[in-house]
Amino acid sequence: MPIVLNIAEGSGSRGGLRRVRYENALGSSRETQIPDYGLRR
Repeated sequence: MPIVLNIAEGSGSRGGLRRVRYENALGSSRETQIPDYGLRR
């Protein structure tokens, strides 16, 4: 949910604040990814 909210807030923001919101969304998406522990081929 934080990803969606940060993207929505970023689209309504300007300048540096927009970038911060998008960076927060990116960070949240990276936190939710499941590690593959080297099993992916």
